[in-house]
Amino acid sequence: MKYTLDTNIFIDGFRNEEAQADVFVFLSRALPFTYLSAVVMQELAAGARRLMQRGRAAWNIRTVRTPQRVFAPPAGLSCESGRVLAAIAAREGWHLLDEKRRSLMTH
Repeated sequence: MKYTLDTNIFIDGFRNEEAQADVFVFLSRALPFTYLSAVVMQELAAGARRLMQRGRAAWNIRTVRTPQRVFAPPAGLSCESGRVLAAIAAREGWHLLDEKRRSLMTH
């Protein structure tokens, strides 16, 4: 069996000591079978830089983030998800790129 954790699991671990302990216990047992999505890495790098400096949660990311344990969605899916995101942004009036800061925005 293989496992992967979504961004929200790591964020909870960064913010809450009990959740952090749960992630640590899980990875202590399942680490050889745990993989990290490149998308999760991107989301954490974009939005959780300060949070990632906290204790064991940061260790969890560094431990899982080895080349043999990182996977990426196929390029075609990435392009399609970009088109879907652009369509949603247009419908909702989101500005996905802040030209001044050159970063993605959701509002």
